Amino acid sequence: MIFIIQKATITDFPDILKIKKEKELKSKTLRELKEEVGEKLKRDDGIILLTKINNEIIAYISGYEKNKIAYIETIYVKEEYENSKIEEKLINEFRKWTYEKNIKTIEIILKKEEKNKDFFYNEKGFAKLKEEIDEKGNKISIKKLTIN
Repeated sequence: MIFIIQKATITDFPDILKIKKEKELKSKTLRELKEEVGEKLKRDDGIILLTKINNEIIAYISGYEKNKIAYIETIYVKEEYENSKIEEKLINEFRKWTYEKNIKTIEIILKKEEKNKDFFYNEKGFAKLKEEIDEKGNKISIKKLTIN
């Protein structure tokens, strides 16, 4: 299957918000989610890349740049597409964005429940930077990719 990845636009706002609401409403209010997504779509230092099938978002990656480090905030892949390599393609497109901005470092935080993704990110060149406890008391692992 061929996936076309594109930069999200303001017209994608309701669909992205719906996905984020389903995944993150326990940890953030609807208002916080609206502000987060809306801000990311407007700013030059943030990006949301997505892919659609039949006008439905099946996967997206969001992140931002701060002090010449790119941070991957969210990677979402609809369950039935998890083994389709779309996550890898999204990361590659995110890397292209960082390259265009002359950023040499990408970081991602893996939460305890995402520990199964550790091997995947190791394969992509990410290395463990550190482990710590987040503000909610959950153990997280921070992984870093340095681009030459």
